[in-house]
Amino acid sequence: RRSQVPNGAKAGDTFDVPQPVLRRIMRYHLVDNTRGEPNFWSPEQLRQGELKATVEKADAKGMTVRLDGTALLSTAPDPAAAERGYDAALLGYIAYDAAADRITRFDLVAAGDHWGEGAYTGGARPGRHTFT
Repeated sequence: RRSQVPNGAKAGDTFDVPQPVLRRIMRYHLVDNTRGEPNFWSPEQLRQGELKATVEKADAKGMTVRLDGTALLSTAPDPAAAERGYDAALLGYIAYDAAADRITRFDLVAAGDHWGEGAYTGGARPGRHTFT
């Protein structure tokens, strides 16, 4: 929590999730593993991404933070020409327990259009499809 939420944050405060955290989420967790072992995204395939954190509640007991963002990953600079990609909206929540000094909840959902297949995940339907 200390690296993700500034000290003294209060309800209504909004800030960017640090880029190293967002890049890790995008590269290793926004992958399609429904048909086998996925290819992870390379750093060059991270086209766009942002993740904002908004403090919803902050008191002596802890804090609740809402995450909102987007991610665009593709194998080509022009996503329309890419063989594989994912264009997603992100929504999540983090809960921090001050007494225990630990995060007790971290949920993040991605929903959007994906297309293509990886080296080890053949059999994808042609075209773009919703993927959550």
